[in-house]
Amino acid sequence: MELYRFSEKVQLTDALSDLDSHFTQLLSDCGYKYFTYAQINSYGATLYRNVVNTVPSEWLGYYFEQGYHLIDPVIEYLASGVTAERWDRLFLGAPPEVEKCLLDAEKFGLINGIIIPIRGGSQETYSLSASGRSGRMSFEDMCELQAACMVFHDRRRTLLNADSSSVRLTKKQTEYLTKVA
Repeated sequence: MELYRFSEKVQLTDALSDLDSHFTQLLSDCGYKYFTYAQINSYGATLYRNVVNTVPSEWLGYYFEQGYHLIDPVIEYLASGVTAERWDRLFLGAPPEVEKCLLDAEKFGLINGIIIPIRGGSQETYSLSASGRSGRMSFEDMCELQAACMVFHDRRRTLLNADSSSVRLTKKQTEYLTKVA
């Protein structure tokens, strides 16, 4: 992974869709087939806003139907974790009903998963959850990917804030303000 090139490309991107495409390509280049970038609330339920997702909808439906979001150690890790972590490590010693979540995920092709907490302003927590890779990612590569996630997250927030704070004036409003100025 070439963090510098990714960072440079991201900083020069002005369209949210292009930014999301760069991020998707980065994860694909890292070998991940599926991922979700989403905001997480303090209760462990994913908030589906500002989301980039390639995880099969069948899995997401099944995941919530089974109530896995309430017992998933990957989600629990986001409350206090600060570094990238492999899913399998978070499930070590888990009771069978919790371990079933990981086993079911594997049936949907969600294997060799990682979770990366992304802390932001106003106590927000986003995360990248990625899976579907043929082998495990090294800790060093996970750290580099976490840095890339921070760059992506920062640029995405900048673009979203720019979109929400921009005011669109009507032609009459523009003419009036021009006359007054």
